Amino acid sequence: MSGEIASWATATSKQEGTGRAIIFRYAREFRDGFKKSTFPDRVIVVWKYNSDSGMPVLKEREAMDRMEELLEPLVEKSGVSVLALVSTGENLRE
Repeated sequence: MSGEIASWATATSKQEGTGRAIIFRYAREFRDGFKKSTFPDRVIVVWKYNSDSGMPVLKEREAMDRMEELLEPLVEKSGVSVLALVSTGENLRE
């Protein structure tokens, strides 16, 4: 993952109305010297899917992972962007 990220963490949130989970993978800590102001814009990539459980089926999740792997070299390019959060659940991956 990004050279700007010192450590990653995950968290799970349960939707009160449905009882379904949303899983968050996020940058817990940035490297020393990281300046958030260097990245003033936010880009959100949205992948909608249909699932009874709210989570993607294995084949769709693997496709999502492949897309992230394809985008990684662009995200990793020093000084251009930083992947800081991925959320999955309720038929939506951002």
